[in-house]
Amino acid sequence: MVINKSAKLAAAIAVMLFGMSEPGDGLRVPSRSFRVFGDIDTFKFPLPPNVNPGGLKVSVCPLMYDKKWAYSVEIDDGPTTTLTVTQPLLAKYSFTTAPPGIKGGLRMPFVGGAAIYPFRIGTENASFLNWDQVHELQSKGWSILNHSYWHSGYSWDPKGALSADRLRDEVFWSLSIIAAETPSGNAPTHFVFPNGYMEYKSVINKFGILSASRVAGNKLVGSFKDADRLDIDRNYLDESVWSNSANPLDGLPTNPKPEQMVIDFTHGTDGDPKSANYKRWIERLSWLERQFGSTGSDTMWCAPTDTVIKYRLAAAYSKVTITGHNLVVQVPHEFANSALTIKIVGANSKYMASWQRAIFDKHETTWWTTPVLTQRGFRPPVPRVKRFYKGIINDMDFNPPIDLAAIRIRQFGMATNAEMFVEIVDPKNVVTKLKIYNESTNWGVWHLIPIVPNKEAIKIKSIHLPKGTSFKELEIWTATDVPS
Repeated sequence: MVINKSAKLAAAIAVMLFGMSEPGDGLRVPSRSFRVFGDIDTFKFPLPPNVNPGGLKVSVCPLMYDKKWAYSVEIDDGPTTTLTVTQPLLAKYSFTTAPPGIKGGLRMPFVGGAAIYPFRIGTENASFLNWDQVHELQSKGWSILNHSYWHSGYSWDPKGALSADRLRDEVFWSLSIIAAETPSGNAPTHFVFPNGYMEYKSVINKFGILSASRVAGNKLVGSFKDADRLDIDRNYLDESVWSNSANPLDGLPTNPKPEQMVIDFTHGTDGDPKSANYKRWIERLSWLERQFGSTGSDTMWCAPTDTVIKYRLAAAYSKVTITGHNLVVQVPHEFANSALTIKIVGANSKYMASWQRAIFDKHETTWWTTPVLTQRGFRPPVPRVKRFYKGIINDMDFNPPIDLAAIRIRQFGMATNAEMFVEIVDPKNVVTKLKIYNESTNWGVWHLIPIVPNKEAIKIKSIHLPKGTSFKELEIWTATDVPS
């Protein structure tokens, strides 16, 4: 595979691929994404020597493995049962990597996405995931989805309204911390609206998040270019709601439409195999596998929401051609971090069979799923921040002074005072008090005192912390791109 970038073709390819000349037309793409359309990544795959390229027709399949529709599962809030119950339950069911109607594909387990908020992750509260468990989920094919930092904001009472600054803090710090805790250093590209609070939408758009979901969002059916992917619908399967239905299959299509996407969501699965909730999930997942999975028509692709969206963006915005004796794929740089399934018509299957991995053929039609085109992921937002210190609660002095971006304090147990503050001292000995948010919360939270992105980082030479047995751990975050 040969890779190169070209900016010369950017304008022409953007119009040719996207049918638009400026942001806002066609598929709703965040402004961040449009800024990188100037970079087109080109991938060249040499064809087998015996294949005549002149008669080939090539196209990108709308969904991975040329499946008809996509299914995703989202587990909100990061309960430990995501790993201990839901992941192994879904993994009992499968689809294959072969196009529909063709045998020989690898069996792939059903997987989902964990929508987490860092306020509750890694706190020693056994009810919520820790970061090692998050990494284990990722190793099993699950994705980590962004669910804000504090999970705040709601629309049913004016008291739930969030300021613009608070919304930015929620999104910036969830992106930054999840990226810092992930081995790849990448931030999540999919957002799940806390409490369905839609005021987040304008903020996530500005941060370049690619997709978002909630109950009562837009149903993704047919052409992806006509869909609003920042407000995707999902089925509400919490037991308090699902148990009121006589049909465990509520929300699932009996005859899926081409390119349809269905998301099931819950806050957790009952781990007791004898429970009504567990039995409902068994019936639902078994039906999906029998109808559309590995033991049925095999027309369904099951993947985390963000994986489906990344594929669909890459597919919608890519161009595939035969140039010389090469299959050439061109994708905007922002969307090249996905594999693509390419359909090749007109080649003799006996020559194509030894060409690349993941080859399937029928008569003179060949399907090939590329590797992930580039491993470059979604970087955390600017200003860039890093964890400068993590350890015991102590007053600290800094020489030289540091550029403070945020403070995080892990609390486990009831706070001793109604109000608590952190004191910071700048190089001129000016003392500033910073209030701890939600200080009465107990049983495992990471309090956040943010400075950026709503203000410039503060240069400080010392920090003084509140005393109390409920405070267990301290993190100090600094800005990394502050001019010296």
